[in-house]
Amino acid sequence: MAHSNRDMGINHIKTRKKHPCFGMGLGIIVLDDAYPGFPGDVRNASAFPFPIQYEIAAGVDNYTLVWKEDKSPCLEPIKRAAVCTKTIPDRRPFAQRGHREEDMIRVCSEFYSAHSDIGALMLECTGMQPFARAVQRVADLPVFSWGTLLDYAYSVVVHRDYYGHV
Repeated sequence: MAHSNRDMGINHIKTRKKHPCFGMGLGIIVLDDAYPGFPGDVRNASAFPFPIQYEIAAGVDNYTLVWKEDKSPCLEPIKRAAVCTKTIPDRRPFAQRGHREEDMIRVCSEFYSAHSDIGALMLECTGMQPFARAVQRVADLPVFSWGTLLDYAYSVVVHRDYYGHV
């Protein structure tokens, strides 16, 4: 998805109201937690072929959002972060820390063996998508993840030009 010499025809730019910054591809709300993200994890912007703008949901950590019974304190910080950046929320960044590629392949293989009639896999946790390609190689199925969702969302926000021959 490389874009060389894109938008070369721009000769006029108009400021939009309530848009103090430009050129951001996608915005992502992340929880107020610190943990390492492999390339492909939604918190690691280096793996995406488009610019990412992050906004932190101040005071909302993984424990509060996933495990606490009363999640109401999470609502206002998430709303504030969404208003700031028009972002896509990262609802559950690492449900189980420490997943390794072999573990993901094993779990997905076991699931597929038990449910061989499925037509695709969905890796819903943002910490799983770094292993999506490895899982796809083993399962030989379409694999949906946060990465595929972000690619789709970006393609909607910034349409590409079409080139070809007739």
